[in-house]
Amino acid sequence: MGEDVFEGALKGATVRKDAPFTIDELRRRKGHAPDFLDADVALPLPEAGAGEVWLNYTHFSILMDPARRQPRLTIVDIDGARWVHVKRRRPDVWSRDPRLAPEQQPERRFFDKPDPQFDPRKNHFAFGHMVRRQDPNWHDDDDPGAAERSELETFFITNASPQAETLNTGPWNVLEDIVLDDLKTTLKIRAVVLTGPVFREDDPLLHGVFPIPAEYWKLVAWKGPGGRLSTVAWRQTQPAGVMPADLESAQVPFDGKAGTAWLVPVDEIAELSGLDLGVYAAADTYRQRRGMQESMDGVVPALMLPTRASDLLLIGAAEPAAAVEETVEVAREDEPASDDDGGLAAALADREAEESLADDPEVAAFLESLGSGAADHVSQPAYDLIVQHETGGRAYYEKKYKSRPVWPKGQSGITIGFGYDLGYVGKAEFDRDWAALPAADRAALAATIGRHGGNASPAAMQALLAGVQHVVVGWAVSEAVFRAATLPKFAGLTDRRLDNCDLLSGDSFGALVSLTFNRGASYAKAGDRYTEMNRIREAMTARRFERIPGLILAMRRIWKGTAIQAEMDRRRANEAALFKAGLPQGGVEGLVSPLVAGMAPGFEDMGREPGGTAAPAVRRAVPAGAETWEGAGDEDVFVDVTEDDAADDAASTEASLERAVAEDRPRWAPDALSPDYAHLDERAEGATFTLEAADLELLAELNAFPLDPAKARPVLFGLRGCGLVKDHAAAGGRPVLRDQRPDHHTPRCVLGAWDRAAGTVAVFPGSTVPDRRAVRLWKTSRKAGNLLATGLYGYVVGAHATLRRDGTLNARPGCFLLRETASRKRVVVVRRSSDDLQYQLTDMVDRTAPGDNIHPTFFTTQTDFSSLGCQVVVGSTDSGGNHKGPWAAFRTAAGQSGAGGTPGQRFQYMLLTGAEAAIASELRRTGRLAEPAARDKLRRLRFGSSGEAVRRLQARLGLPSPDGTLGAMTAEALHGFQRTLPPKRRSDGIWSPALDAVLGWDVF
Repeated sequence: MGEDVFEGALKGATVRKDAPFTIDELRRRKGHAPDFLDADVALPLPEAGAGEVWLNYTHFSILMDPARRQPRLTIVDIDGARWVHVKRRRPDVWSRDPRLAPEQQPERRFFDKPDPQFDPRKNHFAFGHMVRRQDPNWHDDDDPGAAERSELETFFITNASPQAETLNTGPWNVLEDIVLDDLKTTLKIRAVVLTGPVFREDDPLLHGVFPIPAEYWKLVAWKGPGGRLSTVAWRQTQPAGVMPADLESAQVPFDGKAGTAWLVPVDEIAELSGLDLGVYAAADTYRQRRGMQESMDGVVPALMLPTRASDLLLIGAAEPAAAVEETVEVAREDEPASDDDGGLAAALADREAEESLADDPEVAAFLESLGSGAADHVSQPAYDLIVQHETGGRAYYEKKYKSRPVWPKGQSGITIGFGYDLGYVGKAEFDRDWAALPAADRAALAATIGRHGGNASPAAMQALLAGVQHVVVGWAVSEAVFRAATLPKFAGLTDRRLDNCDLLSGDSFGALVSLTFNRGASYAKAGDRYTEMNRIREAMTARRFERIPGLILAMRRIWKGTAIQAEMDRRRANEAALFKAGLPQGGVEGLVSPLVAGMAPGFEDMGREPGGTAAPAVRRAVPAGAETWEGAGDEDVFVDVTEDDAADDAASTEASLERAVAEDRPRWAPDALSPDYAHLDERAEGATFTLEAADLELLAELNAFPLDPAKARPVLFGLRGCGLVKDHAAAGGRPVLRDQRPDHHTPRCVLGAWDRAAGTVAVFPGSTVPDRRAVRLWKTSRKAGNLLATGLYGYVVGAHATLRRDGTLNARPGCFLLRETASRKRVVVVRRSSDDLQYQLTDMVDRTAPGDNIHPTFFTTQTDFSSLGCQVVVGSTDSGGNHKGPWAAFRTAAGQSGAGGTPGQRFQYMLLTGAEAAIASELRRTGRLAEPAARDKLRRLRFGSSGEAVRRLQARLGLPSPDGTLGAMTAEALHGFQRTLPPKRRSDGIWSPALDAVLGWDVF
């Protein structure tokens, strides 16, 4: 964009059918270089979405959306120091890219023929360059013709987007032709520039085919002060009067600046575009420019654009100081880049937490049994806050400390990694945590264990430091230890010392973990220094969470006048702000559980938002009212992952510890946040129990599941989060199971066949949750990956058809399909996690037809499994129907024989949790099956429930024509209703006696 335009949009321009380069030549183009700015600043290409394709050119890359026939994103590398001027050839000659079919690219008629739905006086749409013609024109020593070739390649029609001609004469032109030219000709620095349109479902179609984006955005990334990555982003609307009238009226006014350009946070661009821009958002300079100020009504002001590159990129400008308000406010978050670090180094030398832990006789025993559960409750913003204040950030760590051991003085010992103080750990703990370090380095560091400023002289500490200065402890290794050992330690201590942590959000809990990191778990310690810590403990016990931000701020008095005052003020302000941000809107008094929180008798009218409309369940992927569908689902993008594939992946992507650490690890949510467990009053985690047919009958009865009264064939079932101690064969028909929690890395569930007529149960190892690849796939691309909700589902026998890695179809007969018929998929409600790699009550609820079939894991052992949301049993099969392992035995137990079984035969599948099965077993064993209170522990309505109770629930939800069946539409309505209850935005789609009693609905 920002190119010269011509009267009539294409006057003097031509579009040629042939290309100036061959397909083979274009396939050799490297495009954007992820390490272009610096080897330590990686800017990888965002992952392509479904059907999209990356096209590489000289010095730039384009993410093409063939369905829309225009780019979704472009990314170009600009080298100002080596930029050269390339004279523009007239007339402009555009070419089609031979790597795409003609129908996947724009047509000339889209630009040079008026469309009557647009104002004929203003609808001249130009071929707007997404990558500017001159941006990639720089000399490359290894490629002498690169500058001229890159200019020519910007005229591939894949680089064009429809822009009103007047768009290029306003602020966008100022930004591109003045600011970015200044970047090349004056500053002569390197930068990476991303550009894209903002697509919406209701975009008007030029000539009924070609979407016209109402807005565009641009993002610039460069190396700022101290070599740190810095970014800035802005938006621009099409000029007023160009778009159809109905779209014009629907546009947000953007503080009265519609039709102009303005700076915005990178997070806003990520949300608008649907792209994963996390690395750019982390380096955003928007908050600096805002000066921490917001308008009185809480709306972030739109910032006008600079007109000089030095202003846009903050070159030569002092970094703005933080604004700390009297109330809770986030202090400056940018990393220190010099020795004048505001007391950070001195603060890192403070060892209040370590001294507190050393004096605590319970700590050692507690740490021996510590798991990682509490650490999973810490949100990403809280994690980032802790790392920032414990290390100063990566740039500070690597620049000031050179990734080597330090002695921060004071009471500290030799410290490595993320604040890991060797003066306050034991030898066994050190060896366990740092096993990844070379043996020689571990031996050198071990000599410093137990020595710190409290028991050794400064001279002795300096001598110890000199003996380990050769050891390099890289950031990636340090982060691995921090995630695996240090964070679980302090998160576990926080959870142990404070009541009701499970009721807090990840932000609020993480803020308290940060406090424990800094001050230890000294919430009951005597003395004036610990007054606020004691008050926090009392507030947690009383569930008066709203008091805690003020108490965190109040303790800043402790460090007043000390060398670490500035850093402690910053840390306390950040913790207070994060805790407050994590509190539910509308207050927290009376918080008692994740879903019944804040409610009491008399809340009957709280089920609707103002105006009487139910809160939406976030996303509708199929037509309203549909219970079956023939459209695409998750299974249509499923690609087989076998043991051989996994081995190849491990060899290529996990060859180094750094690469493994860089990949976020999907985790199972704590019970209080999990849609599968939050509704349970009694948690039986770790319990071992026997499973009998009577237990499954009880669960079916209390969930109002309408099982086939004829008992013609076995009922298939899955127990999410359940381990196999003894299977049915080894236990004489009474399998012994263990309640545990699932994960996305190994099969930790049980699937089985229940012969109701014979009263027998057969069980097999498997998984009922998506694998780690699927969890990450949805978050990064929105293609597929889901968690099937517990409930009762209908399946038919058929071929599980997916894609191989080479793109060919692979159909495996004899599996069980989540379908009504061979061609009609069942519409259900699933979870998808878009903000992190964990399924929680707040995550997206999607009414869709995912094709969550029952098939083998495609692994012969329990080391891994392959599933986008399918229910899988350990074992394998192939296109010839050669079934192997426990999967083969599972099919036999279900009455299926031969390669394809009985195609079209119907089965019911009952999916619950191992925790619920353990409770049912306990009620049977203790003779409490007739007790109403005991039965209420398991009585629920959920997907697949049926009967009069469901009919009453449907009537309460205001659904038309209640039919007594809890299908996809009712489940979606129930989720929507639950999300209106305090704390809002949470739902599990399960109706419990506790919720029924609080609302007084009398459903049961």
